[in-house]
Amino acid sequence: MKVLTAPLAIVKVDGITIGKMRNITCTETFRRGRVSGLGELTPQELPATEWNGTMTCEFYETEFENAGIPEAIKRRAGSLKDFVDNVLLQEEGVDVTIYKKIADTTDPVTGLIKSKLQKHATIKGCFIDREGLNIAEGQFAAHNQDFTYVTPILYSL
Repeated sequence: MKVLTAPLAIVKVDGITIGKMRNITCTETFRRGRVSGLGELTPQELPATEWNGTMTCEFYETEFENAGIPEAIKRRAGSLKDFVDNVLLQEEGVDVTIYKKIADTTDPVTGLIKSKLQKHATIKGCFIDREGLNIAEGQFAAHNQDFTYVTPILYSL
């Protein structure tokens, strides 16, 4: 199996391909307690006490309103109260799926390789923590989003 490279990666939310994405980073962290006991310097146990999943995305900025993960934050609000209520009352995060483009078949007439998408990972229940933009001299403008997600990346048996 070949390594996943950026040109082979496709990122989708609700079946819609996310365009102009520069990078995506998912990190899952386990917090562990230390059980040492009297007379012990080193831990005797390291029980897991907490799990945390975070995702960071960076995009090429085209226009702030339409950049980033769709529906992560709804900025089209009639008032500040509507915006705040939407943030406070959001119960469902967005699901982000990363696909890898792989070879499927070869056209017998042209010899061209046809591709298909293979699911690489799904990040479920992403809630936005931060959104911003960056403009620097001599660089492309960037749009950034940080998320916390509620379910570890899992695969079927």
